[in-house]
Amino acid sequence: MLGAPVPGLRRVLLVRTRYHVSYVFDEQRATVEIMAVWHAMRGRGPVLR
Repeated sequence: MLGAPVPGLRRVLLVRTRYHVSYVFDEQRATVEIMAVWHAMRGRGPVLR
């Protein structure tokens, strides 16, 4: 599982582009739901959930 755990989801930093991708992985259905894509220059990131 990639990314740092954040309550209810995970976040991974794409180093070359400096974008954070927040996602939820559903193990039962083996699906990924992208919750947000956020550039590091914009600050702390969006409030999710």
